[in-house]
Amino acid sequence: MNTTHTITLKQDYCIPCQFIFPQEFENLIENSSSVKTLKTILGGINLEKYKPKHETRGRKGYEYRPMMESILYAYTLGIYSVRKIEEAMKNDIRFIWLSGGIHPSYKTISEFIKYQIGKNAETIFKELNDVIEAEDDIDVNTIYIDGTKIEANATKFSFVWKKATQKYQEKLMVKMSKDIVELDEFFKECNIGIHYLVKDFYQVDDFIEVFNSLDKIHQNVDSIFTYGKGHRKNEFQKWYETFESYKNKAMEYSEKIRICGNRNSYSKTDHDATMMHGKEDYYNKTGIFKAYYNIQVGVSNEYIRLIGVYQDSNDLRTFKPFMEDYNRLYQHYPIYPVGDAGYGSYENYIYCISNHMELVQKYNTFSQDKEGKEKVRYQVTKEGKMVCPKGHEFIYNRDTESTRYGVYKIVQNYVCTRCKDCPIKSTCTKEKDSKSLAINVVYEEMKQVVQDNLNSDLGIQQRVRRSIEAEGAFGIIKQDWDYRRIHRRGIDNVKLEMFLIAIGFNMKKFHQRMVIRKSKIMN
Repeated sequence: MNTTHTITLKQDYCIPCQFIFPQEFENLIENSSSVKTLKTILGGINLEKYKPKHETRGRKGYEYRPMMESILYAYTLGIYSVRKIEEAMKNDIRFIWLSGGIHPSYKTISEFIKYQIGKNAETIFKELNDVIEAEDDIDVNTIYIDGTKIEANATKFSFVWKKATQKYQEKLMVKMSKDIVELDEFFKECNIGIHYLVKDFYQVDDFIEVFNSLDKIHQNVDSIFTYGKGHRKNEFQKWYETFESYKNKAMEYSEKIRICGNRNSYSKTDHDATMMHGKEDYYNKTGIFKAYYNIQVGVSNEYIRLIGVYQDSNDLRTFKPFMEDYNRLYQHYPIYPVGDAGYGSYENYIYCISNHMELVQKYNTFSQDKEGKEKVRYQVTKEGKMVCPKGHEFIYNRDTESTRYGVYKIVQNYVCTRCKDCPIKSTCTKEKDSKSLAINVVYEEMKQVVQDNLNSDLGIQQRVRRSIEAEGAFGIIKQDWDYRRIHRRGIDNVKLEMFLIAIGFNMKKFHQRMVIRKSKIMN
């Protein structure tokens, strides 16, 4: 007998998805969200003009503006991994609304950043800053400068040292000179009419010339070279392989020195990165050199006005090119380029004066002079004479002229001749015979101007603001965003990455300031 069982559902569990999600994702995003702030700002910029105008074959790519806005918003949130951007564009409602629901792969995003944004990153950064400047209060006459080293995308022990390479090159020259003489004797024994001159230094072409002559002889004679265990090489094969190795080494050393240029080192996996000491030493605390880039920022009213990438570890030598980039971008120099003790030097002060900028960069002993901890080297009497701490007069010796770093300066040299039997000589000087002084009078006057500027009410305020704004920008990028290692290789690609990070930083800062401003108005 067949029995029928009837099951009655007490509740309908069928809930259509269209009743859960609205047709517009914009309704799910709060008006105070940072994505709507970005949409508003970028709405005032014609991003389409940065789109490459060349024709492409094959399938049409993604729309330019949605891709650009999505990538810039990712950097606003501190997302700089293309795989994480790909994931966000698939799952994050803000990215889905901003991009119109497109799902590009990480490779497409990477190629878009490299080829579509590419060299336009600096121009987009400048245009975005112009929009922010029109909407917010920014003191364009004052920038706070600071620098940091960020590790390059290079392997651990990939360093090449210029001095070491030059030493290897010198040893190769000695070997070449010695073996050239023996090769000439071998040619005489074989009745080969080839003779080479012994030189102190050989160019790469000289190594190539010698090897090519041996190779030509090898091809004409059609001699058989032997290899492997149990086979004895003849005399000609030995010379052939010796000068082949010399030629290869000469070309290798020449190429390494060319890549170094004015630097002392580079990395094999990123030729534009320079080996430097960094504050972070996670390689067993050994103080090992690592590949770094020197990143400089100029901040005003918490916004990054300029970001630069340099291969020099010394901030002193980055000041001039950084200011030139600022002038090229904004068509003027800042009146107050405030910097710490890493930027104050005679050359930089001369540069500031010639471009009508105030001397507001600390020199290396500014803090010691202010607190009175700097060791007293000499004193000036009422008569204008310089005397040592014991009261003995310094006698003028000579003037020394210098044009180092392209700036002319005169240094006056003085000598104290009564140091031999002085009871405080051991604490006054470490020189054997007599204490000497080298004084740049112009530089001393500049240092006094710096003291007056930085110890004024405005100068004290600028020093405080510099430590908050410039160092705070790096604190957000390196600590909050956990950006401690560059993703791209090559200085052009690194500059692209830094400008994208600066764009994201400024967008985030603008949104925060707008939220604070609206809350104050409402209260």
